[in-house]
Amino acid sequence: MPFNMLVTSCYVQGTSFKDKDPNSPKVSIQLKDSNSEKILFFVIDDENNPKSKFREFFNMKGSGEKICDLLVYYSNDSNGQDSLIVAETKGTDFERAANQIINTYQKLISNTGFCSNGYCKKLNLKVCCISNRGRIVGIDDKKKKAKDKVIKTTKLNKKDCDFIEPTRFYSFITGTSTSNKQKKKK
Repeated sequence: MPFNMLVTSCYVQGTSFKDKDPNSPKVSIQLKDSNSEKILFFVIDDENNPKSKFREFFNMKGSGEKICDLLVYYSNDSNGQDSLIVAETKGTDFERAANQIINTYQKLISNTGFCSNGYCKKLNLKVCCISNRGRIVGIDDKKKKAKDKVIKTTKLNKKDCDFIEPTRFYSFITGTSTSNKQKKKK
């Protein structure tokens, strides 16, 4: 994994991000156990971070080729969990978010320099779209269709792909999230 490129051109101090698009939500995380948990935010989209070399490193220079906003690295020493999350913040254009997620994910896994060492092979790769607008009437079908497209194209496990509200981002990252259907059954 090109962490040197990520650290020098994409790393942002802190655990929050707000896209330029006013319809996109602010993403912010508060760790529950700062002694065992670590989290790093990398703003990879050069529209939000002109210093980003991500697009160049992964050869994403095609006309109109879109990438996600963030890569988030999460580590928990207490359970040995290490994850890399591809994240896109959006208003309601879930189809576009799905395409950005798929494109970024495919570029990551097809690059020969990505996770070629033993440590990185243990990373759990996850993807998500974060939106405040997921509960608007008529949006659920669009959100589900976009999520299904991402899962089918990337072949990721369903638990490693979600379209969520900002308040559920920490739960998704840590793997402690439960779907709305599961919550209703309790």
